[in-house]
Amino acid sequence: MLPTDRSTCWLWGGSGGVTFTATPTYQKGGIYLRSDLAWVHATSYTPGNVFGKTGTDADQFRGVLEFGFIFGKNISLEK
Repeated sequence: MLPTDRSTCWLWGGSGGVTFTATPTYQKGGIYLRSDLAWVHATSYTPGNVFGKTGTDADQFRGVLEFGFIFGKNISLEK
């Protein structure tokens, strides 16, 4: 069940935030390696409903690393 106090639920607004994301990618042939680095800062939030173990951290850093193979005719070939 969703909370009835709209200031405590990010689905209804009442909160805000700023984010910065960088997604560098390396590709050789059909193989790629991509990272996703992001920083988020919450504003106008209710303490206890944001980041961290206690829900009181306004900032969060996130990092993801992925790799894979691209199928099809969009493979960049080295010459």
